[in-house]
Amino acid sequence: GKTAGGTIAQAGLDAAAKTLGMTTADLTTALKTKTLLALANEKKVDVATLRTAIANAQKAAIDQAFKDGTLTQAQADAMKANLKPENIDLNRPGFGGRGGFGFDGLDRFDGKGMPPGGMGVPPGGPGAPFGGRGGRR
Repeated sequence: GKTAGGTIAQAGLDAAAKTLGMTTADLTTALKTKTLLALANEKKVDVATLRTAIANAQKAAIDQAFKDGTLTQAQADAMKANLKPENIDLNRPGFGGRGGFGFDGLDRFDGKGMPPGGMGVPPGGPGAPFGGRGGRR
């Protein structure tokens, strides 16, 4: 089944693609070689706008995961507390192993078997390009 982390990372990816004027599939491909920051600069998209779009989409996905029962209220609150636009790291290649966009909160609840920070996850390897996906069973 879907993990909360995978769903939340996917929401962020979809929001990023929309903000950049790309399809999710095209963005996924682009992220194999470029960072979100590079893509934002290329497409003349304001970085603050991109970060806010990602944060808002991920917050909505966290709320949905709580409603669906895949996260507890405490987990949802902790994740949302960390999820601020300024905490979204656009310099990581791909979506990183940290639950997507350098968002640390997901590791604690998800992505089983991935070390904190997703070190040792090669781009395109298991757990990339979306942070939470490596934890799927």
